[in-house]
Amino acid sequence: MKVILLTLSMLFFSLASEACTMCNSKQATDVRAIVFGDDFYKNLLFSILPFVVFTGIIVTIYKGGKTIKS
Repeated sequence: MKVILLTLSMLFFSLASEACTMCNSKQATDVRAIVFGDDFYKNLLFSILPFVVFTGIIVTIYKGGKTIKS
């Protein structure tokens, strides 16, 4: 049983790696250059920044809020 599963998994992963026929083409190189260009990290920072700010606000409200004593 182990041999069959190992054989099928090796076959699956080898076929998946051969499925991309455009990985080394000029078009794929151009797309990677556009997506991961000079401003990639700046855009990534501006995409993540609102989540960090909102999380900080929520933590501040949760930890620093006054509780009502009963």
